[in-house]
Amino acid sequence: MNPVLHPFRWLERKALYVPERSFRGTPDHVGLEYTDVFPVTADGAKLHGWHIPGSSGVVWLIFHGDSDRTVSYENAERIFSAATEPKQLEIIEWGDHDGLDLVDPDRYHFVLSEFLSRYDAL
Repeated sequence: MNPVLHPFRWLERKALYVPERSFRGTPDHVGLEYTDVFPVTADGAKLHGWHIPGSSGVVWLIFHGDSDRTVSYENAERIFSAATEPKQLEIIEWGDHDGLDLVDPDRYHFVLSEFLSRYDAL
């Protein structure tokens, strides 16, 4: 390895988040009810996650990009339908998995501030 690049390789390994394959517990270890869920990505990979039912008083605003390659629109709809009321799903055209506030900043911030105002969160 080039000695000049060695510090950068070390920093790269330390700065990147690499998810672990297994979990060290489940939500019930901290007293939460949960259900195992297995969403499937657009390319057919089966994921494992937990659905933890919300309690009353929780409001949901879910932004989802219609070009998201990580979570399909169908999975976003399932998440939304499982969420408790009150809830709102906003689809951002041309949006991928993250950075939705950069795709259509005016709409994103308008929807966010309206939602927060509606529930006295501002």
